Amino acid sequence: MCLLSNHIAFSLTQPINSPTTMTTHQSSFPSIANAQYQSFQFSAEDGKRHYRITMLIPTQTPPKAGFPVFYALDGNAFSTIIEPAKLETFIHQTPTVMVFIGYETDKRLDTESRAFDYTPPDPQGNVLIDPFYPTRKNGGAASFLQLFQTKIRPLVEQHAPINPQEQTLWGHSYGGLFVLYTLFTTPSAFQHYIAVDPSIWLHDGLILSYQQSFLKKALSSPISLSLEKSGLTPQQPTPDMQAISERRQLLIQAVPSLERISEILSKKQYLNVHYRFYPDETHGSLFRRSFQTYLSHE
Repeated sequence: MCLLSNHIAFSLTQPINSPTTMTTHQSSFPSIANAQYQSFQFSAEDGKRHYRITMLIPTQTPPKAGFPVFYALDGNAFSTIIEPAKLETFIHQTPTVMVFIGYETDKRLDTESRAFDYTPPDPQGNVLIDPFYPTRKNGGAASFLQLFQTKIRPLVEQHAPINPQEQTLWGHSYGGLFVLYTLFTTPSAFQHYIAVDPSIWLHDGLILSYQQSFLKKALSSPISLSLEKSGLTPQQPTPDMQAISERRQLLIQAVPSLERISEILSKKQYLNVHYRFYPDETHGSLFRRSFQTYLSHE
């Protein structure tokens, strides 16, 4: 069965009105034998951020309920870490639509765009200045979540049959912070959340205020949360980067540990929390390791 020829039948909602460009293959990603690529490009409503969404759709006949879907932030970076044989095995065993949410750039990361999109606003909804890079703005998570719900998700649902009860959101660092922000503000948006080394220290642990509000809410259905933490702090290549790293470590020490946060959240009804510590991984290397762990069902 060719899924792409029948994609219109699976449209659940219409995306917001903004120009969208579609291509059938994203050449920077390695070919996968049992899946097909589609790529979409569009801009934020303010024109300041430009997105590239790369979908990998299994060629198998979809389950009656639709495919599970795995949404990954920092999507550009996955083009360099995907191992085709492992991903093909995963898709064969667990046919899943993979959605890599990136930006229109040849770089692995769009640091300014992600610094805005993935980080929460202050309690009044205001934009903030990044504490390490004053030219970068933080606080766009609410707008990005709305974009996700009204643009990205409808695009995915137009091009593949998706199981609405099997949706995963994965994010690393600032992306992990966005995973927690989404869980804390809109828990029903996904059934599975994976936050990898989330930057909970940002703005003196601002995300913890959202956690407090979340803990007061009742969940209506089970949700899983995986919290993953690296154990190594690498030496930085330049004195400036080393100074930033040392300052960041002080901020990390000033907020509860990720393990402690997992203990607090695990007491919430219907929230299944799993904490995993990787003593031999750095913050950067955990990006790849976490994805490998997901593919191997560990």
